[in-house]
Amino acid sequence: SYIGLALDGSTDAGNTQSGIRVAGANCVIGNSTVGNVISGNGGAGIELLAGANGTTIRANRIGTNAAGTAAVPNDGTGIHGTGGTGALVGGTIAGQGNLISGNGGFGIDLDNTSASWIIHGNSIGVDAAGTAALGNAGGGVRMQTDGHTIGSTFAVGRNVISGNAFSGIEIGSTADGVTVFGNFIGANAAGTAALAGQATGIRVFGANCTIGGADATT
Repeated sequence: SYIGLALDGSTDAGNTQSGIRVAGANCVIGNSTVGNVISGNGGAGIELLAGANGTTIRANRIGTNAAGTAAVPNDGTGIHGTGGTGALVGGTIAGQGNLISGNGGFGIDLDNTSASWIIHGNSIGVDAAGTAALGNAGGGVRMQTDGHTIGSTFAVGRNVISGNAFSGIEIGSTADGVTVFGNFIGANAAGTAALAGQATGIRVFGANCTIGGADATT
């Protein structure tokens, strides 16, 4: 579906608030290979509220045109978690990752009761090819709650978080036990060149966080 776009896939015809709001459990937005284009909306692209536990968000383009080559911003955050535990954003199979770029706020912003999310295989702040910056204006990923995992030991589960304003990842002072590993932060999708935009790769204000894995690839 196009949610906030006209049929040409590039013209803003947005809803005045969020593109999708979820308050029920175990919902799936997008499938393993073909997702929605959720852009041009007045609030967040996708907003998860209290009760949206176990949500899966997969293979969508959020904040860009249908081709993933230019921004059609949601005015707010690409994915905003104001509630909901155990969400899966992306995946570890090719094609499951979301493109979350060009939004007016953060790419992903997790606060209140949005705990223990898993964020795998997404492109956040770059174009669909992963070769050019298409930054989110607030930053890449911000979390203010506990237990989130960003990245994977599988290469296909790596997030590319580059080209955003301010920080690629910000772990707030109220967050605890966040794990970040296996990502490309500030580089293109091949990991061969820098992309302009981010002032800081990762900012950590929270407690008991783990940055990096057990070997050179993570």
